[in-house]
Amino acid sequence: MPDPIQCDPEMMLLASLAHEISTPLGTIRSNNEDIDLAFRRVGDWMKRFPERAVEPGMKDILDVVEGSIRSTRLACERLSEIVNNVRNFARLDDAECQLADIHESIGSTLVLLAHVLKHRITVVKDYGRVRQIDCYRGQLHQVFMNIILNAAQAIEGEGEIRIKTWESDNAVHIAISDTGRGISPDVLPRIFDPGFTTKKTRLGAGLGLPICRSIVQNHNGSIEVESEAGKGSTFTIVLPVAQNSEREANG
Repeated sequence: MPDPIQCDPEMMLLASLAHEISTPLGTIRSNNEDIDLAFRRVGDWMKRFPERAVEPGMKDILDVVEGSIRSTRLACERLSEIVNNVRNFARLDDAECQLADIHESIGSTLVLLAHVLKHRITVVKDYGRVRQIDCYRGQLHQVFMNIILNAAQAIEGEGEIRIKTWESDNAVHIAISDTGRGISPDVLPRIFDPGFTTKKTRLGAGLGLPICRSIVQNHNGSIEVESEAGKGSTFTIVLPVAQNSEREANG
């Protein structure tokens, strides 16, 4: 069985929200398609009776409605993408180790953090060729979410987050670097201590990085950090491609 940390309240809330949003979203999409079909028929009618189509304002009305239909369709597609990424992120149904694409996991995380990153932080992806790995996907999503969010919060104003992946010695390496304020030498040894945080209370309870380390260790991996005050930080995660049979049985 997976570590209980996978099913923490935040993950359950995400899964619940995705479920609650999907139903009204389906209704909006269905109604929009019905309206689109109705106005296509109006357009066909106007072509058959062009003398009626010259009534004042008729074309303007149709242009407005057609534009609204298009924008609603695009909005529904965007919401569907977000809901799917939230579902993939939570993955509360992952009761067993499964093969997962690390790049897809990072991509889902970046979609959910788009509102934090856009117009301020450039994300550079330096992806290598790596194999899928045995893992609990929901847990790894938590790791990527915590580290990338921390990186974004460490950057004051504009900056860059670079995500590099590569494979060596039957393990996938993920290095997440930022151009933020960095971590001072006196703080660096304590960042994985439960309850320790340099953030304001409303931004964190000091559990994010300890959770990340617990999850990575539960996958027989490692997580290390290099940082220099004023120049940014790099978190490097190493995850084995395959878990041994004992790990799969015990979770």
